[in-house]
Amino acid sequence: MRFTLLASAIALVAVPVTAIQAQEQATRSPSDFVCELTGEECPAEPAAGPESPAAPTASATGGRAARVAGESRGFVLAKPVDPNAAKRPDPRPAPIRVVTPNRPKPAPAPGVGVAQPRVDLRLGFSTGSSMLVGRELMEVKSFATALKTPRLAGRRVRIEGHTDSVGSRESNLTLSRERAYAVRQTLIAEGIAADRIDAAGYGFDRPLAGQRASAGANRRVEAVLVN
Repeated sequence: MRFTLLASAIALVAVPVTAIQAQEQATRSPSDFVCELTGEECPAEPAAGPESPAAPTASATGGRAARVAGESRGFVLAKPVDPNAAKRPDPRPAPIRVVTPNRPKPAPAPGVGVAQPRVDLRLGFSTGSSMLVGRELMEVKSFATALKTPRLAGRRVRIEGHTDSVGSRESNLTLSRERAYAVRQTLIAEGIAADRIDAAGYGFDRPLAGQRASAGANRRVEAVLVN
């Protein structure tokens, strides 16, 4: 009886600890960030499935070919070819080919139609806070590892903080800047050169497309490739 109660108590303590550890894991790997920023297709994880049948060996193939050759006794049956078939004219009219000259495409105006690659870091700050803890901290550390990969090494990024329109303009601008700078400081602490990272806060001046300024989806921190 005492052993059963002790085992139950241990199980109740172990569950919350496991849940806390799961919350402190980043939701995306460094390769995920690289793929999102570069536009490259992320390789899919190989799915476990039934083993494919083994390819026939050379000896098996040769044996089968020998049996087929033996059964046909060396004769090959071919369909007779009409010698006049190639001389008959094609009754269909020849297609008309229209050739258009290659014209150079006009160059886009500077800053027009050119979208900078960006990724939402998916940081869920507490209300009015700019502190990175738990999963949010692990997410930024994972992004720091991505910035060290060959495809992003030497690239400069801008960390942008955004909020919704709940509250005053001044308080939202301050909060968005503090959150962006908190991410920047964490990236620097993880070994990213300070001259590669800019930080800016825009408050609720730049809501997401199709979203009202008051929508909670506007509360976000994004990383933008600037070169």
